[in-house]
Amino acid sequence: MILYMKYNAKVMCHHIKDCVGSRINDILITKAGMLAGAHTHGAGAVIIFLNTEGEVDAKDGNGVKVSDRIKKFEKAGAINL
Repeated sequence: MILYMKYNAKVMCHHIKDCVGSRINDILITKAGMLAGAHTHGAGAVIIFLNTEGEVDAKDGNGVKVSDRIKKFEKAGAINL
């Protein structure tokens, strides 16, 4: 799982630098939230969510949206990979 998180962090590295600390739809964007969203939805879905400022918010097979995963981790501590 660590390798998968590192891979997702690499894929989203520019977005992590640009978006962490910002808010989309009143959700604080954190690295932990982005990685959690990428774990369940894929890095591409998180990038699309960020690029569209939340207008495109993909759901997984259980109906959980990218924004739900990011919000769940908005108060998580720092992640160093």
